[in-house]
Amino acid sequence: MKDILLSVILPVYNGEAYLKKCVESILQGITDPEEIELLLVDDGSEDGTGALADGYAEENPCVRAIHRKNGGTAAARNTGLKAACGEYLYFVDGDDWLAPNGIQLITGRIRQYREAQLILFDACQNREEEETGWEHFPRERRITEQKEIRALQRKVLYSKGIPLSACWDRVYRKDFLKRHGICFREQLMVLDDMVFNVEVFGCLERAVYCKDKIYHYRYVASSITHSSRTDREAQNQRVWSYLERYIRGYIEQKELSGRDSSLLWQAYYCRLVKSFAILCKRGLFPEPDQDGEMSVREKAALRCQQIYRVKGLLSEGSYREAALRVRLRYLEGRLKAAALLMRFRLGFGMYLLYWGDKMTAKWQDAGYGMAGIYQK
Repeated sequence: MKDILLSVILPVYNGEAYLKKCVESILQGITDPEEIELLLVDDGSEDGTGALADGYAEENPCVRAIHRKNGGTAAARNTGLKAACGEYLYFVDGDDWLAPNGIQLITGRIRQYREAQLILFDACQNREEEETGWEHFPRERRITEQKEIRALQRKVLYSKGIPLSACWDRVYRKDFLKRHGICFREQLMVLDDMVFNVEVFGCLERAVYCKDKIYHYRYVASSITHSSRTDREAQNQRVWSYLERYIRGYIEQKELSGRDSSLLWQAYYCRLVKSFAILCKRGLFPEPDQDGEMSVREKAALRCQQIYRVKGLLSEGSYREAALRVRLRYLEGRLKAAALLMRFRLGFGMYLLYWGDKMTAKWQDAGYGMAGIYQK
């Protein structure tokens, strides 16, 4: 029996609508079932997802279905990580799909770069009928210089270009993750992939970037990334608290220079500014149709409450610190304006900026992170 080269880990919760396309895009690329395994981690789904996973496992010897109590994406990914037997790990989201030759491209690159602890790829974003290419850098290359790796770690936190925070455009060497004790932080219900990759790049020594487009990311407005959550503010604060502790410990452990330390903190502050702008849209300032049949007076009173809430959040804590400490030159476009409004606690200004961005979006159909300030 061959050693398993690649474990594909697919956590899914109530994903019946998309799971078939995702799984079959993976299976069509598996030419040697003894070399690749697909782990379907059903995170306590309440629809037909579990039955679908069992069906695939019965029909395909390379598929394993794992059922667990609902615990969130991070916990489901960790379940797959612990169960995986592959030399390399690849995390896929259930509402996306792979390119027709995606698996072959991945395994071919693994064989080409067996020394790599991480192999980074390109991808595509699919939004309704529009497909946009997702290219991180102009050319392929090996990445071994710590200066460049630290720069990539900062880009995981914040980037003016294509983000580096996702898990589905790269494969990880399993023994590397195990040796450094890196896993998904289950106490974090949002941005757990970003935190995971910050820790990965914090330990990385050898990586490779390949310009193969292996993945199709489906923009779904109702997904956790793009939708409003009533507890998003509290969940964000858990992430900031964790990252602040991590960054302090990382700087001390690595004995970073003053410049490297400053740049890492600036990436963190930029992330907070951007996340606060996102929070304004998806939680603090709701969509127009959420006002329902409210009268003009009721809408005005609600807007005042929202604006005062924004001012309150900017009075102390992580967002206040970020607004005061961030350097505007590191921010993109209108986020500079957002940072200034945050610095002076101008809640009404944030409201106007949000609505200006909404109007702009009507004329410029944004891709991921390409129009306005309220993208991921």
